[in-house]
Amino acid sequence: GGRPVMKAQIITRIDDKQYRVADVFETYVDHLVNAIEPSRFKF
Repeated sequence: GGRPVMKAQIITRIDDKQYRVADVFETYVDHLVNAIEPSRFKF
């Protein structure tokens, strides 16, 4: 894959230690116009 994909999830608490996660949908949104890009990791 190339670009990061965002997904919506429904997280339901079952009991004190258990959760159920259901993926609802995935989407990709372009960067905002004139948004500041974070610096990229380099060696």
